[in-house]
Amino acid sequence: MPSTSGPATSKELLVVGLFAIAMGAMAMLAVTGILPGKGTRAPIWVGVCGGLVFVLAGGALVLRWLAGGEAYDGELPRGSPLWLHGVYYLLGLACIGSLAPYS
Repeated sequence: MPSTSGPATSKELLVVGLFAIAMGAMAMLAVTGILPGKGTRAPIWVGVCGGLVFVLAGGALVLRWLAGGEAYDGELPRGSPLWLHGVYYLLGLACIGSLAPYS
């Protein structure tokens, strides 16, 4: 029986990136009160920073998909413009920075 698990395709990279953006946006909208839900005892900034992690990470995945990158290597393809590499790494840095309030 052939194995169905293999390296992720670039289409999966797009789907996972968009899913992460949607989940992060939903978390931020819920904590700010735009989406209805139960009230939380945590400050709003905690939920916004938590949702921002997912939005930024999903944005990095979508950016890598737009650049033609593959899902298995974690980097932009060779020959991508320097500014694109800068945006990609800034997204990663902002993602880590939005985790800083939790430490």
